[in-house]
Amino acid sequence: MRRRRIKDTRLTFVLIPDSTGPVRRLDVSRRTFRTAGVLTLAAIVGAGGWMAFERWAHVRASAALRGEMEKQKQQYENLISDKQAEIRRLEEQMEALSRQLDDVRGRLEELRRLEEEVRALSGVRPDRTAVNGGEGFGLPIFRLRASGADFTALFEQLVRLSAETERLEQDLERAALSLREQQRKKRAVPSIWPVRSRLITSGFGLRRDPFTGENRFHTGIDIAASAGEPVFAAADGTVTRAERDASEGNVIEIAHEGDVRTVYMHLSRMFVKKGQTVRQGATIGAAGSTGRSTGPHLHFEIVVGGRPVNPKLYLSAAVPAETS
Repeated sequence: MRRRRIKDTRLTFVLIPDSTGPVRRLDVSRRTFRTAGVLTLAAIVGAGGWMAFERWAHVRASAALRGEMEKQKQQYENLISDKQAEIRRLEEQMEALSRQLDDVRGRLEELRRLEEEVRALSGVRPDRTAVNGGEGFGLPIFRLRASGADFTALFEQLVRLSAETERLEQDLERAALSLREQQRKKRAVPSIWPVRSRLITSGFGLRRDPFTGENRFHTGIDIAASAGEPVFAAADGTVTRAERDASEGNVIEIAHEGDVRTVYMHLSRMFVKKGQTVRQGATIGAAGSTGRSTGPHLHFEIVVGGRPVNPKLYLSAAVPAETS
């Protein structure tokens, strides 16, 4: 059987741009027209679906935000609960603090005894004006309610305790300053042996010159020392000489307080320079036999007010250099 061909009816659109322009015709088949309509409808349906999806997403986001706010609210409630528990713990600690004050007072008593000891060492007379009305070094008496409920009274007594502790600390600091000043003055005086050896091979005063055989005044002492043995500064001071001399060899001179100088001769090496500040016991050089010398040793002088004095006057009570 032969199929009948369906005639494709066409639609004609006439376009007239203006009164002077040419007329245009647009022939569109019915099938094309239906296709355009279907596409337009699909676009409308798609736009509606997209708007519905956006609305759904907004509702979902709002629900998530509400959930997050509920979660934060719960967290804040938990935080408040924790803070309240912490406050209860602090109240318990305040009670414990009341009980611990007796221990603090015991430590304060130890501090008082330490104050007296430091004063005795420093020679500072005790301050008899104490916080508790002038009865020596006595401490204020602190009495707390056993329950620890009166926090105001507890705080006031802690303030008093802190004031007393501060007073004692200030007294100890003054005593410590006095001790440090005494130590500084002691270190400024030649009070240690300049080498480890304490054997004097040639004393201070008249002696026979080993080179000429004539009697000459020996302005220092010769101390036995091996070549290269360290030489120490006998006191704090400033280096005023560190040079080579034909007779004295390598020589170092240090100026100290009170117009006192110490001199170290015949060194094999010098470790300091002129103008350098040195501490008592610092290694300033090494013993040797440079200059006019018969062998390794240290020639040591102490000069006071421009005149040499017998170093034994200082070294008789001095400690060995290795223990300084």
